[in-house]
Amino acid sequence: ERFMDKEERDTLDKRTFGEHDGREGDTESKRSKPDTGPAADKNQGESLGKRTFSDIGRREGGNEPKRSKQNTGPVSMRIFRWWKRLKAKGNLTGAIVDQFFAKGILTETAENVTFEELAAMLKVPETVEVMCKTVLRVFYLCHGRRGSMGKTPEPNLNIRVFLAAYMITFTPKHVFEHMGALEKELFSASKPMIKRFQLICVELQDKRLLERIDKQLMTEFPSMLLAYIQKFKAWKIPDEAKLSERIKHALTALYQAENQLTADEPEGSRLRQEFRAQQERLRFKLLQVAGEKALRGFDEQRGRGGLPLPTPSSAVAAGPGPANMYSSLPGRMTNEQLAHELLLDPGFKLDDKGGSSGENPVFSRIRESFHVAFWNSLVDDLCLAQPCYVRVLRVLSEIRDGINDLANGTKEAGAIAQVLDLEKIRQLVEEEKLDWDSCTHLVRQIVAVLERMQAPKRDKETREQWERTEEELREAGQEQAKRAKQWEQAEEELRDAGQEQAKRAKALCRALEFMLDRVNTIRIDAANTRLRMIAPVIRVHGVDYERAHMEKKLKSGAMQLTVTQDWLRKTVLAHVADARLDAGALREGKAEAFAAAHSASVLALLLPPAPLSSKTCPETLYLDLHRLQSFQAHFHYHVLVTASLVTLAQRKEVRDLLPAGGGEGRGRDLLP
Repeated sequence: ERFMDKEERDTLDKRTFGEHDGREGDTESKRSKPDTGPAADKNQGESLGKRTFSDIGRREGGNEPKRSKQNTGPVSMRIFRWWKRLKAKGNLTGAIVDQFFAKGILTETAENVTFEELAAMLKVPETVEVMCKTVLRVFYLCHGRRGSMGKTPEPNLNIRVFLAAYMITFTPKHVFEHMGALEKELFSASKPMIKRFQLICVELQDKRLLERIDKQLMTEFPSMLLAYIQKFKAWKIPDEAKLSERIKHALTALYQAENQLTADEPEGSRLRQEFRAQQERLRFKLLQVAGEKALRGFDEQRGRGGLPLPTPSSAVAAGPGPANMYSSLPGRMTNEQLAHELLLDPGFKLDDKGGSSGENPVFSRIRESFHVAFWNSLVDDLCLAQPCYVRVLRVLSEIRDGINDLANGTKEAGAIAQVLDLEKIRQLVEEEKLDWDSCTHLVRQIVAVLERMQAPKRDKETREQWERTEEELREAGQEQAKRAKQWEQAEEELRDAGQEQAKRAKALCRALEFMLDRVNTIRIDAANTRLRMIAPVIRVHGVDYERAHMEKKLKSGAMQLTVTQDWLRKTVLAHVADARLDAGALREGKAEAFAAAHSASVLALLLPPAPLSSKTCPETLYLDLHRLQSFQAHFHYHVLVTASLVTLAQRKEVRDLLPAGGGEGRGRDLLP
């Protein structure tokens, strides 16, 4: 009660002892009368209560109030027990503020840590509890200065919404995808609110009396807090809609990617387990963002109804997120792999996807699943009530950077810099002045630059694809013009506006995909040209280059030869025991013996029916894993075909030997 002013103490008086008229003279006159009865007892209790609370309020040391001989009645005992209970629970304002400075989040700490560290601090249960108590106490004290505490409106505060203000204030780049109008309003509301909150806590700790604190400092905080909550909700609704759709697309891609795995993929393989872990993480994120109903509905749509709800522990076990999603997929070809392919085939070249013809088709289909999911998600971004152009700008930036790299200082580098002025485009987006005509004009200009840069052999291919894309853009623009002309005559077409917006979004994303694909195609053509130039060098120095890489890996510990040594040891011992290899010739180092041992060892890799994998492949043959897998598949296919033909031939011979017709010919009729 050290922090209560007179008005608050009177209010608490009313709550504890009931209503009274507050006139001291009347109360004293009533007390002086010798009358007894319920009315007299009530008046005496009210006066005693006022004196007791005044004594408690005047104490500044925070010590337990002393019981005098005057205050030995039941009312004073009730007050004493109430005050002692509050102190024991640490619910006095002084104790709460001290806990805030000891275990809460201070602005000095928040602005000097990384986003990951700050997010971890805001999840500590003890910190959350301390912050919740402090915020509510400050809110009520600030309202108490303006009016009765009994009339204080509830803030309806989710403490995690308040804690989010620290991340919004000190790490906005990690919270906001871009700084639009809603994001700017939220940021401008969170920063002063956080600073005012800590300033009030500093004043409460230093001055220890509410009467000594500037009234203006405290009366403005409730309105700042409520304004922040309103702006947070205004930003959260469209942001959650956008995020939930992106999560659904990512989950769809993961489900499709897992379905692409063959039946031979082990149940406990790293790739399968990683897909499932990321599915669990994204399902938990969707549960947090959109709620249980949305998650259940999505599971039903995907034919996965009845799945248990994800838990926080399962989401944590899944890992940090999208950065891990592709870690089990083989990446694009490295320089060492390119050199190896050129050494075996001087005419080797990259395919249109930037890989090789020997790549596992399963991985190609998995990549295609994520590719489709990205573009579908981008269409949804543009179909929002407030379209989000953030990822569109990223795609345009990737197109511009790719053309700049390929132009290598030529005039086309200056042309694309003039056409793709990202700052100007971003400004048009923020001002909501980026219309459909501007988008189509931009696309045509970029395509013109790409046509001038590509190889002549790509002209026909590019022209055919661009004609289809341009027609789709033209149809989307015609629908928009038609609706604008008929607007005054048919307002019911308003319901079709969403469909037309989706059509334009699909057309624009198709154009972006086409341009990015052309940039990648030009990049691959340039890479193949460089491969033709270095192929003669690789033919001479390729073996030394690969040997140097192998030695480097062995010395650094990045590679061990455990599987290779075990594979060779088992094969050689088995063939020496069967007298198919001469151990003496191997000890003497004869080339014929080593060639025979090598052939027998490679054949031993192909004979087992279990598919060869990265775990069972010898380290020295890892660059040829896709070839060995292809050899193994073809070998077993030919074995199966040969066995089937032999079986059919044997059955035909038996049928020819048996007589036709009744009686003894019944055996022939039973054969297929």
